[in-house]
Amino acid sequence: KPLLYFSVKVFFNSILSIVFREVQMIGLENVPQYGPVIFAANHANQFVDGITMLCTCQRTISFMIAEKSWNRPIIGHLAWALGAVPVKRAQDSATSGTGQVMVVGLPFSSGEQDHFSKKMANRENEPKTMLIHGFETCFSSQIKMKDKIRLAGLSSPLAVQQIISDTELRIEVYEPFPPPSVEKVSFDILKHVDQVIFCHLRLVWL
Repeated sequence: KPLLYFSVKVFFNSILSIVFREVQMIGLENVPQYGPVIFAANHANQFVDGITMLCTCQRTISFMIAEKSWNRPIIGHLAWALGAVPVKRAQDSATSGTGQVMVVGLPFSSGEQDHFSKKMANRENEPKTMLIHGFETCFSSQIKMKDKIRLAGLSSPLAVQQIISDTELRIEVYEPFPPPSVEKVSFDILKHVDQVIFCHLRLVWL
C-alpha cells in the first residue's frame, strides 16, 4: 500500500506541474513531523486543493471524500489507493418532495426588501425563523426533525425547525435569504446523516 500511495502521488505531482507553473508553500515548518494532524484546506475545487496538499506535504495524508465520489470508477480507485475515508453526505441522497412550496414567513411589500436584506446581514450569526407553506405536500410523512429542504433555485439547504402539519413547516435561515415570494416552487428533501460514529472512528484512527 505505501508503494501504491507513492505511485499515485508521483502521478498527481506530474499533473500538478503541468497545470501550475509554480506552487509556493508557506508555513511548512509549523507541521509536526510526528503525531496526528488534521489539515483543513480551502475547498475551492473538488480535487485541486486535495491534490496540491498531497503533492506538497511530506507526510502521508488520508483524505475524507464524498461517498458519491468514492463509488465512481477511477476516482474511487485512486481514493482507495490514497487511503481515503468515504463520508456520506445528505445532498448526495436528496429526494424530490411531493407537491410545491411557498415561503410565507416574514411577509412584507417589495419596497421593504432592502431593509430586510440589511437586517439579515447584520444578524448573520443568528438563526431566523421562516414559514413554509405547502401545496399538496406530505410534510408529516416525508420529513423528520433534523432533515433539511432545498428550494428550487437555491443552492443552500434549509434546516427544518418544526413540522406543523402536512402543509406547514418552520425553517431556520442563517444567511441572507430571498424575500417571500408568491411563486410556488418544487423542493428536495435532504435526510439527516448522523456523523457521530464516523467522527469517533476517525479520532480513534488518529
